[in-house]
Amino acid sequence: MHGGGGVATMAGFAERAHARVLLPTHPGFGGTPKPAGLTGVADLALAYAALLDRLGLTGITVVGNSFGGWVAAELALLASPRVGEVVIVDGIGVEVAPGRREGPLPRADPRALLARPGDVRVPVHVVWGESDRVVDPEYGKAFAAAIPASRFTVLPGTR
Repeated sequence: MHGGGGVATMAGFAERAHARVLLPTHPGFGGTPKPAGLTGVADLALAYAALLDRLGLTGITVVGNSFGGWVAAELALLASPRVGEVVIVDGIGVEVAPGRREGPLPRADPRALLARPGDVRVPVHVVWGESDRVVDPEYGKAFAAAIPASRFTVLPGTR
């Protein structure tokens, strides 16, 4: 799932994947229409869960980058049996405990996932660029720490 830069930001990843990849454009991004009932990220996650239901897909790996990481985290919170695991790359949107991170705050609404990451029950791998320009790796580390049984990886020399 793409971030604010649109679907093109994930195209290279999708082309190199050794699996079937669905790369949807979020409603309201890239000139796509936004349904009237779609008012927040949780609604977007519900829309993607419904898409997985319509497609009959199971055991999928959801990968989300930046804003897409927030959507992926919300999708994980839905506990859809169709989602097998989630990979969050430089995700935004989750509030981390005070004192667990330093640096600038994310630009997204930090209340969006407040106190809920602990409800995630699928495997989650949080991946962070060492030089991320939006939120630093300490934020990513705290993001991962808020999710039970998650893994955290910093990618050296990346943003």
